[in-house]
Amino acid sequence: EHPTMWNGGVLTTAGNLVFQGTGDGRLVAYRADTGERLWQTETQAGVIAPPISYAIDGEQYIAVMAGWGGAPALALNLPDSAGNGTGRLLVYQLDGNVRLPELQAAPAAAAPPVHEAAEESIELGQSLYNIHCARCHGAGLDGSGLLPDLLDMKVSTPQAFKAVVLEGAYRELGMVSFADVLTENEAEAIFGYISVAAQARWENEQASPLWRDLQAWFFDTVGALVGLFI
Repeated sequence: EHPTMWNGGVLTTAGNLVFQGTGDGRLVAYRADTGERLWQTETQAGVIAPPISYAIDGEQYIAVMAGWGGAPALALNLPDSAGNGTGRLLVYQLDGNVRLPELQAAPAAAAPPVHEAAEESIELGQSLYNIHCARCHGAGLDGSGLLPDLLDMKVSTPQAFKAVVLEGAYRELGMVSFADVLTENEAEAIFGYISVAAQARWENEQASPLWRDLQAWFFDTVGALVGLFI
């Protein structure tokens, strides 16, 4: 059993070992006959590729591509995954003494620009986002971490957003133009929905922990009371 649903393929060796990478960022070796876990190491990124084994001058190596991806990892925010986007080839041997460098903490996010939009426009933007954007950037703006978090996007004006979404300003990064399915007004509505949601998240993060706890208690209590009458 693994913490997350999206894990790597397996390698079985003639020495009664099974190697597997995991979605939560480990490479693990098991006894093939009993399943006993013998060894594991942190890979700092989810693994979905199978390891391979090879030998050079009688020295055996185990290699695996560590990197989080694939359809479920793109569309779903799997909470136990190690989806930090670090993709690299990792190679292991007995008595190896090299360690991975420490992961650098992400810089603190800056306050998002304030953008006001009419309620009807926000609702339209949410609907259009769910149709065209959620499959890659996450349902409800809850992304998996593989692609940029739109709530932290550096695009701060509707004009700049339309340059990306409609004119393909980021096409070389994989963000193609959606001009064939979105109008300028629709793209601006999506920008408004994202901007208002980003502002709401920022304000919630700046609130004191006590206030957030009170808010959570209030909504949990209201939900429980409503449930009694349904």
